Amino acid sequence: MSGERSMENTAEEERETRARSEYFWHTYYGFPSEMLGWALLVVTLLFSAFVISVAMGML
Repeated sequence: MSGERSMENTAEEERETRARSEYFWHTYYGFPSEMLGWALLVVTLLFSAFVISVAMGML
């Protein structure tokens, strides 16, 4: 009986750990990681446009 119970506990702990890691990867400080990725892309593109415009002497 105790062997069965320990296997159940191990499986349950593994499930909880997996759920926590999935939660961690899908959220970052409460933001969905996909939204954070899009925001990072927009900031990168805006910064690149700024650097290119400065290099061309527009600003």
